[in-house]
Amino acid sequence: IIARGEAEILAVAKEIRNRNKNDLMFSSDEQDWKTPESILKLVYKMFGNDFLDPCASTDNSHIKCKLSFNKFDDGLNKSWSDYKVYLNPPYGITIKYWIDKILSENLDEAILLLPARTDTHWFRKLSNYPVCFINGRLKFSNHLNSAPFPSMVVYIGKRENKFKTVFSSVGQVYKMVK
Repeated sequence: IIARGEAEILAVAKEIRNRNKNDLMFSSDEQDWKTPESILKLVYKMFGNDFLDPCASTDNSHIKCKLSFNKFDDGLNKSWSDYKVYLNPPYGITIKYWIDKILSENLDEAILLLPARTDTHWFRKLSNYPVCFINGRLKFSNHLNSAPFPSMVVYIGKRENKFKTVFSSVGQVYKMVK
């Protein structure tokens, strides 16, 4: 007979054993990483406040934008095609769905703040676009300490030179050579 506490431990162990290896590697208790003001200032230099934030925090008062969707609005199931988009998605295993969504929309411009996970399939999907690898670790607005991971900003649009000029103040901007 297994004691109740042992049964719970065994159930958790079984769940972990059954998870996909990548799900474990990229899982986190915290998925809402609010954009730092230093990055928002650069987004405003690119877009003003005429943009959509499709996966905003429920308390989105720190971002001044034309329209935002939070988790209750289900931004993945809304159209983004009439807007410039600033995307700082939840950083868990669902990030791939946000990347697929932004690439499937017919957008003029988009800026994506993402963890720099260069070994992922979703990262390779963004390889045709300029990326700024942020120097150091970002301190997100709702955290006391810096992030435990490196960050990057990806740009989708026709103003690549402006993106390079604006974002080179926080990191090096690269574009894949074809």
